Amino acid sequence: MIPRVIFVTWFDRRLGKALFTSLMTLLHHNPTYEFIFFDDEDVDRFVCDKMTLRDEWGIPMFSRFRAGAMRADTWRLLIIQRYGGVYVDSDISAIGPLPISEEDTAVSGVGCWGHLPGPVDPRVGKPGGLFEHWAMAFMPRHPYITKSLEVLTDNLLHPEYLMRTDTMEGRAEDSTTVRISGPGMYQWTLHDILNKSKCEMVYGGFCEALWSPEEHCKDMATFRSYFPEGLRLFRRVNLNDTITHKMMYPAGLWLTETEKLHVSESPYYDDPRSMITNQSDPTFCDADAIETRVKNRQRVFQRP
Repeated sequence: MIPRVIFVTWFDRRLGKALFTSLMTLLHHNPTYEFIFFDDEDVDRFVCDKMTLRDEWGIPMFSRFRAGAMRADTWRLLIIQRYGGVYVDSDISAIGPLPISEEDTAVSGVGCWGHLPGPVDPRVGKPGGLFEHWAMAFMPRHPYITKSLEVLTDNLLHPEYLMRTDTMEGRAEDSTTVRISGPGMYQWTLHDILNKSKCEMVYGGFCEALWSPEEHCKDMATFRSYFPEGLRLFRRVNLNDTITHKMMYPAGLWLTETEKLHVSESPYYDDPRSMITNQSDPTFCDADAIETRVKNRQRVFQRP
C-alpha cells in the first residue's frame, strides 16, 4: 500500500558532509527502498510536468511563492499525494529500518504537543496531538493528504489572516510558514477531521483519540473516510525512534553547512515579506523563467 520509495528535497545538488552522511544512513538502513532526491529545479519541473494551469494544487498555487520552506512544504504533499511513499526532511538520519509493513496505508508517530489554536474552539489554547510533519508515509491519494492539500490551498489563496502577528494564531506560533503551510497547517487539518469525527479530547489533546479511535471517536464512519484501515500510529515520534533529525547539529556541522538558510536577512527561506505574491504566474514553466530562478538561487547560495 505504501510504495517502497523515500523522497527528499534540498535546494541544491551540492551537499555538505553532514547532509551527505545523514542521507546515506537512510540508504544503509533501508536497502530495499528506492531513494529519489529533488533539488529546487527538479521540484519546479515536477510541478510543471505533472500539474496544469487548471489544477489548483499545481502551477496557480506553486507559482505564487518563492520561500524555500514553503516550497518544500507544498511539494512534499504533492509528491506523496500523487505517488505515495515516504517523505523525510533533508536533515533526517536513520538509526534503524523504517517500521512500515505491506498492510499499512499510513504510518506516523503521534506527538502530544500543539502548534495552533484548535479549529472548533480556539479558546482552549494549543490542543495536543499531531502527526510527524518531518517524516510522512502514506499510500497514493490518501484522503488525509488530499484534505491537507485543500487546507493548504485555501491558506495560500487567502493568506492575509495567517500572516498577521496580532491574532491568536500569530501569538501562538512565530513562523508564518508554520502557520500557512507547515506543521501548524498539517495539525489543523488533523484536528478538523477529529472534530468532525466527534473525537473527545483527553488531558487537553487528541493523543488518546488517535491511539484508540474506536474508544474515543463517536463517528467512526467519518474517521475511516479520512483514515482507512491500515493506519499505524506509534506512541513515539520519529517513526517509533527509527529516525532522528539534526544528528550533526551538536557538532556544529549542520549549522555551518546551512548557515545561509538561517540568516534573517535572506528572503529565500522563511521571510513573510517575499514568500507569497498576489497573483499566479502563467509563465512559471517557461524555460526562461526556470533558468532565471536557477540563477537567482545560485546567487543567494553561492559556494566556492
